[in-house]
Amino acid sequence: MELHYYLAVIRRRFAVVAMAMLGAAALAVATSPTSLSYAADSTIYVGPRQFLITPGHYATTYDPTLIVARLMQTYSDMIASQPIATEALRRTRVLRTPAQVVARTSVVAIPVPGVANADPGTNPTTQLLDVTVTDPSPTVARDVANALAAAFVDKVQAFNSNAAATEGTPPGLPAYVFQRAHLPTAPVRSPLVGNVMTAIVLALLASCGALLILNYVDLSVRSPEDAERSLGLPVLGVIPVGTPSPAG
Repeated sequence: MELHYYLAVIRRRFAVVAMAMLGAAALAVATSPTSLSYAADSTIYVGPRQFLITPGHYATTYDPTLIVARLMQTYSDMIASQPIATEALRRTRVLRTPAQVVARTSVVAIPVPGVANADPGTNPTTQLLDVTVTDPSPTVARDVANALAAAFVDKVQAFNSNAAATEGTPPGLPAYVFQRAHLPTAPVRSPLVGNVMTAIVLALLASCGALLILNYVDLSVRSPEDAERSLGLPVLGVIPVGTPSPAG
């Protein structure tokens, strides 16, 4: 009975629900990117072939997996930075700003296949960094991805560990470009459809919830069901609106 009543409430005001869903879908279309984007990936090997920890160097218990993960995260942040992006733009001469390159670049350490820990922050990773650049132009995406990798590798190889570190200088560890980015042939899947469907579902849930709450706080009697719910008694008969009263 309760479910039937709730469905009846929503059905009576379904126009409001439909308008909310249409409005949410229109907002999702207006705010979702409509232009096609292409993603290009280059891969960098960074660090020595094995990380050696001097006995007694750490006063507390250390986890080599966690140390490697933190080092790779540090290198990732350095690659997607203003100094490396500026150098990559100087090499490619594409019409982009360093801020745009940083915003469109993601760098992640490639995880060890088939190995995972309960804590995502301690999952073991390889010493390979995947540099992904997204851009409306496939050529720009490829060129910038390769330039970012090359710029970072050159800075690592040219860095003098005896000199004082300055802004934009990475640590002096071996690094080289393991795999250059290729020209992407297919655009990245647009999030438009997913955004629209998510907006419609959220609008449906929100509007139905709002209608049920408003109906709950509304004490007026609009139907026999409302009268039964308010009085706790069965309705024996209903007089339609506009029915003339019997004469005298």
